[in-house]
Amino acid sequence: MRAKLTVLSLVLVLVLAVSAQAGVLPAVRAGLCTPGASLKNTHKNGFGVELVKDLALARFRYPVAVGVRFSSFPGRTKTWVASGEVIHRVYSSATLLTLFSGLRIGDVSGPYLLPALNVSTGSVYDRQDYEQSSVQVGLELGVGTRFQPSFASVRMDIGARLALNNVVTGSIPEAFDIGLDLEKLVNTFGLFVGIQF
Repeated sequence: MRAKLTVLSLVLVLVLAVSAQAGVLPAVRAGLCTPGASLKNTHKNGFGVELVKDLALARFRYPVAVGVRFSSFPGRTKTWVASGEVIHRVYSSATLLTLFSGLRIGDVSGPYLLPALNVSTGSVYDRQDYEQSSVQVGLELGVGTRFQPSFASVRMDIGARLALNNVVTGSIPEAFDIGLDLEKLVNTFGLFVGIQF
């Protein structure tokens, strides 16, 4: 786990270094994150912080957005009765570190659509009864708008994002005809607001 976080952190440092060389800082966004699928059974609403950088590539009409997101979710306390005995299980807070990349479809200002591929790791995959191994691969879809208020020199960035964090890997059984293993599926929904320098 520590090795995975180290690798993802090094990638983040590299993205920031490239941004600094280009003289452009990434957008910074923060907001509410809501757990979905199996994660909502064990955890409550949390928060997320992300850095996003748009890279203009000659072959693409739209920029490629590259970003990193940290999310944290407080744990729930579950209570049930088994064989006449009351059982309490307390789930610890869980974290999720995600790298994502996709085309930002839209103009520099105004509405945009951001379909992306993501790679994630974190303690959300180590929950009791839900354990999964390795870095997970998923898909996400973001929508939002960017605008520049008359009183500011930076653009505001407001958006929402639905991420199916492990839909490509850990949640698909070896026998594909069985379908998704919903017990292992980790989804998150986020509402973000931030600034783009």
